[in-house]
Amino acid sequence: MFVANAVYVLPAFKELNDVASGILGDWQLNVIASLLGGTPLDVTSGANAAGLAGSFANLGQRPDLVPGVPVYLHKSGDRARYLNPSAFALPDAGQFGNLGRGAIRGPGIKNFDLSVVKNWLIHDHYRIQFRAEMFNAFNHPNFKAVDTNLSFDNITADDNFGKPLNPTFGVLNSTRGPREVQFGLKFSF
Repeated sequence: MFVANAVYVLPAFKELNDVASGILGDWQLNVIASLLGGTPLDVTSGANAAGLAGSFANLGQRPDLVPGVPVYLHKSGDRARYLNPSAFALPDAGQFGNLGRGAIRGPGIKNFDLSVVKNWLIHDHYRIQFRAEMFNAFNHPNFKAVDTNLSFDNITADDNFGKPLNPTFGVLNSTRGPREVQFGLKFSF
């Protein structure tokens, strides 16, 4: 995790005439940079391989992790595909999966917020401030949701036995929002 902010206040240029000082002086630039790692994800098998009783027995069971197969699809042609379904397998009957809880990480966050502020002093008691602010200034897509249910087919008489049936598994399906720009005007007295 890395979060930093910076504020730079430009000089007031009092040595210039009033018009030039009013235009060029009292500007402020602000930036906030946030680079965060992904949050833990719980990949579930969607099948009751362990043989637990009850109607909700298959909801929290995890799959086996297939050794040597990459979990993340960073370099695939489809940028929305994040997790590799081939990296997971249905556990043997009567067994729990070997994938630990939260062992898989979601996508990280890269965000830069910028603002430009201009201050005017009117007489000694009144101030006007203009603000232009950009949130996610570089419009970087920051994804927040990944479908983590494999929905393995656990019917032994079926040709799809042990294969994931969920076509949206590992797909990034929503973002934290695009660039937002806002302007503000404040009068202080």
